[in-house]
Amino acid sequence: MSRRAARATSVVDLTALLDRGEVVVLITRTRTRPGGLVAAHAYPVLAVDAARGRVLLRNPWDPAPGEDNVRWYAWSQVVTDVHAVVHGSTR
Repeated sequence: MSRRAARATSVVDLTALLDRGEVVVLITRTRTRPGGLVAAHAYPVLAVDAARGRVLLRNPWDPAPGEDNVRWYAWSQVVTDVHAVVHGSTR
């Protein structure tokens, strides 16, 4: 597994990692902004929409009935809550 700073990572970088078949996980900071991502948490990146600057994240905590905890986020808004991008091969 490799690790890189979130602020040094773009949606184009995230797209390239997923295109290579890597698993990509965002690790949040110990403190995050109100209404942002959960602090000290890990979010798998399911997809990236580079044209719109968005990432599709899944919150792995138990979802409410009828929900799946999957949501699109603007990378420019969540990157401040993310400490690191961890990625690597599934093999």
